[in-house]
Amino acid sequence: GSSRWIDIAQYFNFCATMPLPAGYDLASHRDLSCKAAGEQTVTDDEETGFFIAPRLSMHPARKHLQATALFLAIVAVVSVLATFGPSRPSSAGTDDLERSQTRPMQLEDERAGLTLDLEAAATALADSEAAATALPDSVEIPAMGNMTDMVAFILPGSTTNTTSTTTKWYPDEWWLEHVFETRFTALCISNEDLMAPPVNKPALGGESAYVKVLTYNLQWWNVFGVLHGNDRAAGKLVAASNAQGPFDMLAFQECRDKDRVMRDAGLLQYYETFDAPYEKCMAYRKDAWEFLDYGHEDITHDSYWIDFGMRGAQWLRLRHKKTNHTVLFLNYHGGLPVNSGGGCGGVAAARNLLHLINNKSHYDDKVILVGDFNSNPASHVLQELRKRLIHVYSGSVLGGIDNVLTNLPASSVVGSWDLGRGGSDHDALTTVFNLGADDPDMQKNHEFQEGALQRLQRSPPSYDWGNFWCGLVENDVEYFVPDDTSTWNEVKINLSTPDWCCRACQAENECHAWMFHGIVGQKYATRCVLTGGVVESKVRREGVVSGLPFQTAATVLKASLTSIRGAENS
Repeated sequence: GSSRWIDIAQYFNFCATMPLPAGYDLASHRDLSCKAAGEQTVTDDEETGFFIAPRLSMHPARKHLQATALFLAIVAVVSVLATFGPSRPSSAGTDDLERSQTRPMQLEDERAGLTLDLEAAATALADSEAAATALPDSVEIPAMGNMTDMVAFILPGSTTNTTSTTTKWYPDEWWLEHVFETRFTALCISNEDLMAPPVNKPALGGESAYVKVLTYNLQWWNVFGVLHGNDRAAGKLVAASNAQGPFDMLAFQECRDKDRVMRDAGLLQYYETFDAPYEKCMAYRKDAWEFLDYGHEDITHDSYWIDFGMRGAQWLRLRHKKTNHTVLFLNYHGGLPVNSGGGCGGVAAARNLLHLINNKSHYDDKVILVGDFNSNPASHVLQELRKRLIHVYSGSVLGGIDNVLTNLPASSVVGSWDLGRGGSDHDALTTVFNLGADDPDMQKNHEFQEGALQRLQRSPPSYDWGNFWCGLVENDVEYFVPDDTSTWNEVKINLSTPDWCCRACQAENECHAWMFHGIVGQKYATRCVLTGGVVESKVRREGVVSGLPFQTAATVLKASLTSIRGAENS
């Protein structure tokens, strides 16, 4: 899901061209799907402002059915009244319907007497931001300077108030009852933990057993949809690497058919395959491993402004037939936007993963966690996981959102490689472990961390949405920067999402942090605050999203790794 960015104009097009049932009074159903686009303009009035329906990508069909059902119910009541009551003249509601049918992208605000071509508005909004220069292909991480002071406040777990858990956007009754308060809020509870939960330690030493694992986001909608399999490119990529040494365990994200890639590789007969919710698949080599257990668990959900729904981790527990080593292998596809960790935040997502590992692993299990985390090394997800697991490898896409972690010692890692893309927008990554290794090898662990930092530095975000990612995103968090008249600041009004705010910050060399206040389509205009100051503290604040541009986030990461290394050597 890293490349499927939802453009603001696509939302507008969907809302404005959504088919309406005959006789549907758009103006009288403002609470239903797409929020009745006839009332939206670029002001801060109660019922105006650029609007992107937060739950549009979740249940558009359901909302349309709700609208139709409500309309039919109203028609039935009106018919009864017309039959048994006095005759009344019809309302002017058909005028709204005619406007929505004849001018689907030219919507009128009756009170203000204004018209707004939404496509033109979206284009104008984009043009207003496009004046900034694109980021360079490679970015040198600046010297830390006074940025070092920011590390204590930006690292995971440093908020001073953790009573609020999830950004509220006034969900409807069904959403509130069945999803929001039950599943989503429950997933955010781990924000309240005092620390990252410890992970069971593996049994070290024993007979050597070399294990080769794969993680690969297949970008299914494109490779197997638009490209119709791309001449079995993904399968051929897997087969070519398998010929150099067989895979023991494989994890696929954006996978809609658990057998397809292995079949295309000509290897299906040798592997047992599993699917899971939210388009994830796994496989293991049957002749080398004994099946012990399998399952899936929800971890987080996407943030409201780029929502593909729930996110979870698929897991598989196996025993090596020859050596009796046991492995818990996990496949995770993380929440959007990149480096947010999803709606619950990066700390909660990481801790939910660690809780899952503890609940499903046995005391001496070797743990290998892989996947497309939608978070790179600068994120709170990876920073929190590194407190309990070794971060073995990250890919090159979007700063390194494909990752491999383990509870094994660093000496167990034989090597990691990028295998190519096979038509996907992600590289397939493979790592080989020796399950019998027992040397902690702290120097090798430092090399892993330095390698992740270097890959982050070599693949900075661009201003273009196709390769955009934000350095750090924190939901329901507000940063505080000391008042200083000499500090550069800028405020932008009515940007559509926090991503636009971060994008504006990353285009300014002076910008060191950003804060996005408000939710598009609600009572007041949104405010994007850009600042060149150093973050002094942060607190939990519902409805506020804050973050760091790439340059600052990379600097904070570098400082934190230096601090950790110094503590280990002292």
